[in-house]
Amino acid sequence: MTEEEATAEQLTRAGWLYHELGLRLAALGLTLAAAVVVGVDKETEVVSVSIASSLPPLRVPVTAKWNYMSSIV
Repeated sequence: MTEEEATAEQLTRAGWLYHELGLRLAALGLTLAAAVVVGVDKETEVVSVSIASSLPPLRVPVTAKWNYMSSIV
């Protein structure tokens, strides 16, 4: 292997290392952003609750939290 080929191989390895580092940092950043969005998200839905058939249903607002997600339960 000549000196020029060795230098070209080193540059190629360095380029791949920078690309890999960039991808890893992007993945870390996106993961942290997703965690923040899930942590601060609040969703409220009004649920009708029937106590007796002779009474009108009660409309109760219910707030969902991050720990109610099916992937976490």
